[in-house]
Amino acid sequence: MIFLVDTVAFWWLALDSKKLSTTALHAFDDPNNELLLSPVCTWELLVKYNIGKLEITEPILDVLARARASRAFQTCP
Repeated sequence: MIFLVDTVAFWWLALDSKKLSTTALHAFDDPNNELLLSPVCTWELLVKYNIGKLEITEPILDVLARARASRAFQTCP
């Protein structure tokens, strides 16, 4: 199945948040699923980070890169 992942769901995944449902985690972990991420998602998170709405201690690009690699997200065309 193909999933276009929402910004909030991607961010919760990046932070290993307990806010993600078990169903969502199973979908993200299923190797048969294709996970797509819109470039707008990255843009939204960068904007929020730059205006101080995301409280993280490491560089935002490192967080995003690690999250994308952890589940083999593809960029949506």
